[in-house]
Amino acid sequence: MSIKAIAEKIKAPFTFVSHKIKEGKWFLASFLFAFIIVLTFIDITLSRNAAIKQFKINFSRIINNLNEVGLDIAYEDLQFNSIYPYPLIELKNFQVYNLRSEHLWKLKLAQIECRPNLLNAGKLNFEITGDGELSFDKSSKKLTAQRAELLTEFGKQGNFKELQTYIDELNIKDFAKVKSFVLAMRKSQSIIPERAITPTVESHIEIRDVALNGLLNYPLTSEIKRIYAKFNLMGEMDVQESLPLAAETWLRNGGFIEVPSLIINWEPLHLVGRGDVRFDEKFSPKIQMQTSSKAMLNLLEDLQNKNYLDKKGVFVANILLGAKAFKLSKDDKYLTISTPITYRENKLAIENITVKTLDNQNGQ
Repeated sequence: MSIKAIAEKIKAPFTFVSHKIKEGKWFLASFLFAFIIVLTFIDITLSRNAAIKQFKINFSRIINNLNEVGLDIAYEDLQFNSIYPYPLIELKNFQVYNLRSEHLWKLKLAQIECRPNLLNAGKLNFEITGDGELSFDKSSKKLTAQRAELLTEFGKQGNFKELQTYIDELNIKDFAKVKSFVLAMRKSQSIIPERAITPTVESHIEIRDVALNGLLNYPLTSEIKRIYAKFNLMGEMDVQESLPLAAETWLRNGGFIEVPSLIINWEPLHLVGRGDVRFDEKFSPKIQMQTSSKAMLNLLEDLQNKNYLDKKGVFVANILLGAKAFKLSKDDKYLTISTPITYRENKLAIENITVKTLDNQNGQ
């Protein structure tokens, strides 16, 4: 027997063992992979079940809070699914409407689907599909949008963390088309010093490129380029139990709404401002804004001609505004004015001159 043959015989058992070890490695790797997949699937299912449980708690709380302020919701079908990748929640023909007021309104959405974030079940993404409808008294407007999403995040105890709303290409039939609408709200992370009233919820709202229906009776042009506002809830408001009680406590502790920035670009009006919104014991708003604007005089004239404003009040306000109006640049077509605008006790005032008294009776 040759030396090569002897070497092959000696090598054969080792080759067999090596082959079996390799097969064992593949089997072990496959087993571990399958085990990880199963654990991940179980974890996702448990997370979805926890999200469903928390949603039911928050949903019930929201309904109670809405009822306390004269609102309610309705729907035809509500389904939950803990199996990935199906929607976590499905709502059909969801409606929000007011219970008591001289003027009744209702917002109806055909279908809402909710999916949780894979890494954080507390983050929920609500997608609105199909057409909507906005009703006011006996009239209604059809709503369509290319994209309508609501993103929310709540903590383990159901405490609010964040809310974001995105709507693209919104069409309100026979009224307006809106290019984009964004609303973002988040719980403030700032450290609150003792006995200081600081922001607890920071919010932004932005509306861009609004094309109004040409048949409507409105001031200025039919194009609103941009409306932006930043507003902060000042002071803690705990709405875990009763919304009216929480609002009462918040107000008693000095709570108010701060408006650090307001921007309106509605040709020819360009307005920027800042101020705050406070409330009396009956929760009637008291708004105070310090503004700087171009074409304010033109807006007042248009509103007066359409009988939106009191002619006597506008006449006096124009005298005061005209005395301090100036051109920011020699090429400007419209005058620039810095003026306070206030609203309290149902009266809208410019330069402390009432230009409009609103009838707030019966919720109007």
